[in-house]
Amino acid sequence: MLLGGYGLKDGIRPGDKVDLHFTREEIWISETTGYVPYLRRSYETAQALEFEGGVVRKGGRYAGGGFGVLGAAEGMAMAALLNSLTTKTSIHTTVRLEAQDAELFFFTDQAPPKTLYMQFAEVRARINAATPAALPAPESNADLADQLLQLGTMFEKGLLTADEFAAAKARLLS
Repeated sequence: MLLGGYGLKDGIRPGDKVDLHFTREEIWISETTGYVPYLRRSYETAQALEFEGGVVRKGGRYAGGGFGVLGAAEGMAMAALLNSLTTKTSIHTTVRLEAQDAELFFFTDQAPPKTLYMQFAEVRARINAATPAALPAPESNADLADQLLQLGTMFEKGLLTADEFAAAKARLLS
């Protein structure tokens, strides 16, 4: 489901059920009943694909007890049974797709963020490969420090591979 964002075309609104399709060349957003894209973006214009959220458990919270060892054991067993019967588990995952001219947020209850992160490793690699890692040449030592810090942040977030990080760092320091 589309939660919102900017860069949307007519015909798609927050709350609409949509699918994300990842082809070899593009990312498509279409209605769930078809493959006619509302929005198409090449990997060259895509900048990030991120997943947040997790598993949510509601209910339960019964505590048991009683008098004596037998009473305490019975109370705890009953509480455990009530907790298992009344606890509901659901998945709440937000997917963020950023492009040069759009930033869109989606909700899914089909998989937790870590699973999606692994499933879409190839897509994230395509986006990262298409994103230029070059930074402008610094004009002062303060600019150099800021750019090195920015470069380190990009590496920590997984936006750059170790080789790309080393090459960009070498360019800045030369």
